[in-house]
Amino acid sequence: EISDKSLKYMDCDGDGKIRVNDVVSVSKWITGALKDKDLLLKCSDSIDINNIDITNEVGLKLYNSAKQILENLGKEGTVISLADTADITAIFAKTRFNGDGIITAATADDDTLKATIDTIASTIGSATDRSGEQGVGADNIEAFYTALADYSAWCNAMPQMPFGDNTDAVVEAYNALDQKVRDFFMRSKLAAFSPGSATALDIQTSSIEAISTENLAVKSADIAAYPLTHVSGKAEIDINAPINPAWDKYFQTIKAVAIDADTATITEAAWDAIATKLAEYTAWKAAKAGAAVEALGIDSVNAFIQQNNKATLLDLVAQDLAVKEESENIEMVDRFLYIFRDFYRLVKNFVTLHDFYD
Repeated sequence: EISDKSLKYMDCDGDGKIRVNDVVSVSKWITGALKDKDLLLKCSDSIDINNIDITNEVGLKLYNSAKQILENLGKEGTVISLADTADITAIFAKTRFNGDGIITAATADDDTLKATIDTIASTIGSATDRSGEQGVGADNIEAFYTALADYSAWCNAMPQMPFGDNTDAVVEAYNALDQKVRDFFMRSKLAAFSPGSATALDIQTSSIEAISTENLAVKSADIAAYPLTHVSGKAEIDINAPINPAWDKYFQTIKAVAIDADTATITEAAWDAIATKLAEYTAWKAAKAGAAVEALGIDSVNAFIQQNNKATLLDLVAQDLAVKEESENIEMVDRFLYIFRDFYRLVKNFVTLHDFYD
């Protein structure tokens, strides 16, 4: 018959039961916060905050927090009710600082800072502010500026691209082909070692026949398993030889960009030489840092670094945390109002079940 929230607030030791010690503790707490203890007998869900006893610490906190809630909600007068504390989000919706250590664009009074907060939230991540808006905390801010510095340093350390603007395409093609090319060279060496095995090591007609009646457009995995090109026993790839269609696009990229025009064959040494040319660049790529802000582009990254608003943003977080206790006391007001309404009914029925037998 009594609100679950009221019972939870009155369960001081959190054991899921209302025992004598809970009743005594709540009694001392609620009566100590009231000027007129008889107000409890009305079981009201509202109170004029001027009836709160501010001569003790608990009462003073309750009074100040209740007054702040009314101000935040834009309510006139001095009466606060359970309806006023029902929506915590609404209480904080119009406040700049609310004590949770999260700042939103609304916290900042400068367009540059607002944009920076939004960028941090979109790149590093965000947290829900007590106002219900998405914002950022100190960890997000620190991570953002670390990522900016790391990404800028990584970009500045970029080595020369061995194949110009086509270098990334060559890296992709080489990585895709590498194991397949080495498989071909091993097959070729084995065929040279055992000439009688050349046919077995080459593309098997029977394998193609096995899938020939099916839709070959969906048989890429089967086709990709066949050797890169025909195995003849020579450990070299004829630059103009037919290439397994599953791998041909990558091979054509290597052929067009990484192989000299007058080269007729690719040997294992020539294949390794391509890797050597790519080594410094691929090592740099593998060491990428600050990837979280990469999507911003290096110009924007450097602009954020130059603006250097880290200290200002962290100061806003510090200002927000400075009102942490005041903000957390808002829950105390909610607790007070629930107990103010329901405590007398609980006490009246705690031993004698007065209402049950009435």
